[in-house]
Amino acid sequence: MGTAMAWRTLSPVAAEISEHELERYARQVERIGLDGQQRLKAARVLVLGARAAGSAAAAQLVSSGVGYVAIVDGGAVEAADLCAQAVLYTPDVGANRAEAVAAKLGILNTHTQAESYPVDVEEANAHAILVGHDLAIDCRHGGVSLEDHARTTGVAVLTAPGGRAVDGLLVADEALSLLATAAPVTQGAPA
Repeated sequence: MGTAMAWRTLSPVAAEISEHELERYARQVERIGLDGQQRLKAARVLVLGARAAGSAAAAQLVSSGVGYVAIVDGGAVEAADLCAQAVLYTPDVGANRAEAVAAKLGILNTHTQAESYPVDVEEANAHAILVGHDLAIDCRHGGVSLEDHARTTGVAVLTAPGGRAVDGLLVADEALSLLATAAPVTQGAPA
């Protein structure tokens, strides 16, 4: 699984807010304004780890209208995963976690793009995985440090403090606040 992910191409995220979206996000727009909602729609967020914290964070981001959410996880859904996750179901056991979560996110909000990266984050692919995103939320249980890769790609990384769903919701809330109030980070590695 040490691919450099050269196959991955990022499609543009439209920032136009439709009438249906204005209706869907009405309460949120009251808090963050139309400009904030447009920033959310234009944002590209990477969620690393698709267990309890990662799937909860991804679901919250998609529900809130983040335009593009990618889920990274090379593991398979286990029966033990089901008790802590709202977006994985019994038929998902044995399937890749990232693919199973991304499929549910596409149903949760059809105005967003959900993509899966069914790989483990390794030293050889960490840089390629981060490039092109505005923000990454690390919900993994250990693994390769993203600190150096975050610095060279210019991607901010938030870390869920624990593996519980509530930890994912808390870090997703922090991410939404950052994305709605600030211009997105410039894409790609510094020149």
